[in-house]
Amino acid sequence: MRVKNSIKNMGAALLGQVLILALSFINRIYFIKVLGVELLGVNGLFTNLISLLSLAELGIGIAIIYSLYKPLANKDEENIKALLNYFRVIYRNIGIFIIILGFIIMPFLDYIIEGEHNISNLNLIFTLFIMNSSVTYFLSYKRSILIADQKNYIVSLYHYGSLIFSNVLQIGVLVIYENYIFYLLISLIFNIIENLALSKVANKKYPFIKRLKDNKLERGQKKELNKNFRALAYHKLGSVVLNGTDNIIISTFLGLYWVGLYSNYLIITTALNKILGQLFGAVTASVGNLNVLSSNVKKYEMYNNMLFASFWLYGFSTITFFVLSKDFISIWIGTDFILENLVVFFITINLLIEGTRKASLVFKDAMGLFWYDRYKPLAEAILNLAFSIILVQHMGITGVLLGTIISKILTGMWIEPYVVFKYGFKMKILPYFLKFAYYLLITLMTFLLTYYISSFIQFTAFINLILKFALCVIFINLIYGLVFIRTNEFNYFYKLVKTLILRK
Repeated sequence: MRVKNSIKNMGAALLGQVLILALSFINRIYFIKVLGVELLGVNGLFTNLISLLSLAELGIGIAIIYSLYKPLANKDEENIKALLNYFRVIYRNIGIFIIILGFIIMPFLDYIIEGEHNISNLNLIFTLFIMNSSVTYFLSYKRSILIADQKNYIVSLYHYGSLIFSNVLQIGVLVIYENYIFYLLISLIFNIIENLALSKVANKKYPFIKRLKDNKLERGQKKELNKNFRALAYHKLGSVVLNGTDNIIISTFLGLYWVGLYSNYLIITTALNKILGQLFGAVTASVGNLNVLSSNVKKYEMYNNMLFASFWLYGFSTITFFVLSKDFISIWIGTDFILENLVVFFITINLLIEGTRKASLVFKDAMGLFWYDRYKPLAEAILNLAFSIILVQHMGITGVLLGTIISKILTGMWIEPYVVFKYGFKMKILPYFLKFAYYLLITLMTFLLTYYISSFIQFTAFINLILKFALCVIFINLIYGLVFIRTNEFNYFYKLVKTLILRK
């Protein structure tokens, strides 16, 4: 049942994200053509600022989902209702806090944007970003039960359906009205519709959650939740600073133009990370269920399978991204928007590092190991800010990306698996590091060989794109297949795929 639910969750996430990726590229073409690079920079900057405001959420969503695994497995309806009621109140307060904090920041927007600009209605634009972020917290708490109950495919269908319709309408607004305000209003309206619809679905599937106000948590359970909330507050702070400040630093030191250029690459890597991340996120609830019902040996086997999958999928994706990016950008929006190879290389390394952490992050969240590395995100965030601010003044945009990479290597890349092995599996971590080093070596060798061969493909950008993509699909997967064919992890996925095909 866990495998079946995971596959349904993965399928919905993959299909939705691929469709959104295609629409996002079209959306970006019209955005640049109609509104220009400067507004594109504002869009990227405000997206980062809103991610900083989301610090108010403090990672509570992860604790909510973790706390629901056990009562769902035990069919404890009263406890589920008490938990959701507690989260409803917390989320409402978070929504209010984000609105207040957003309006406090608003007078300082001109100081964040380097140099002069010709953007009108800057405060109104930022207000729409604030409302789009805050409205989610008033409406979305009930989706947590769907995710925790291994039904994330339902959330994905509604989420991506909303994004598809909003993207289509946004493209229409750009073509007909050429108006950025209308563009943002569409996003806000569909966000509200999506959350109301998911709340209704949750009420229908779990009728007992329609009335929550009278259900209260026991003091001991509330104390445990608050402990997890405190730990996750550090994680949220570190994550937001790590991932949400690059555009702000670029805007402050280099200007909106560079934010616009960087954001074009970011839309690709973000989409790739979302596609692959949701494949792993789709199994988090199943891992949570596994954690409640299975032994450490079984959990360790599943972890190894997930680590193997993360290196294969992210290895293929990052290599392909680097090899194709120049030709793709030139076809998509023009040669004027191409960044130099060194910048793209660091963007690629950042994406690969994110991928190699997936297995540890999924298991850490699913096993509720929030407390043990609570200070890690703060160290990561401080290092990121320090290195990025120092290096941007000497290396430009490359320095910002390098600062982020250094902070991840010095902290998350080794602390997260250490916590999972010591406190989750209760095993020694040396085998993990040896396996990680082996996977990384194979990935780097595959990258060098693929890039070297692709350098001989010299035709028009469109022909280059087709031939290089074919090279990546065949060559990268062939190398991985030949190297790993005799491993337990390869055989696990081979049997899984074989079973799925035979069922059909």
